[in-house]
Amino acid sequence: MFRPERILIAIDLSVKSDEIIEALNDLEVDKRCTLIGVHVVPDLDAQTSAYLKSGKIADVQKSIEQVASSKMQTLANKKLKGHDRPEVIICKGSPADCILKLARERRVNLIIMGNGDPAETRGTRFGSTADKVVRGASCPVLIVPTHGI
Repeated sequence: MFRPERILIAIDLSVKSDEIIEALNDLEVDKRCTLIGVHVVPDLDAQTSAYLKSGKIADVQKSIEQVASSKMQTLANKKLKGHDRPEVIICKGSPADCILKLARERRVNLIIMGNGDPAETRGTRFGSTADKVVRGASCPVLIVPTHGI
């Protein structure tokens, strides 16, 4: 039987996040396993440095990361049943790249994530981020269907 010791759960903080966490709660996972909740924010400096002064961008970036961290911690505390203090990480950059890098660095045994925005997944099973993670991960990836939520 597959018993992951380290699980990375990618959360986008949308209304679909509850469905992704419920999928984890539905698995019979050892409550002692390490949970790593990750949310990826855009790298504003990389996207806007040609247009705006970096000092103001840094302030906005820091604010976004603080709000995301607070929301992730609240979500973890309210929704994860029986898991003691999951680690919450806020990454900056490309979602797929951040998820894959963190999974490698932390030697994750399982990645859980949503299938993507319905507008992005027309005609496919899941969106570009999920596709890149599935193709690049060295561990199993559980894709939670979140269409229509």
